[in-house]
Amino acid sequence: MSSNTNKIIGSKILKYRIEKNMTQAELAEKTDTTPKFISQLENGKCGIKIDTLIKYINVLDVTPNMIFDGLFENSYSVCKC
Repeated sequence: MSSNTNKIIGSKILKYRIEKNMTQAELAEKTDTTPKFISQLENGKCGIKIDTLIKYINVLDVTPNMIFDGLFENSYSVCKC
């Protein structure tokens, strides 16, 4: 992932973690990660594996769209014709 992508995803994780009134330690415990990793992630210092991201999405009770919003230049919709 590019550093810009890391920053966008990290800022979304931070936003939704704070909205849930959850500490980094609490999120780490629920996702089998560490507070240090979450700090680095939220500051855009590292990337995240998809399986770990799925854990974060589930624990934070958000949708993938909420995390990936703003990452893609083109948006596509599926049309049932």
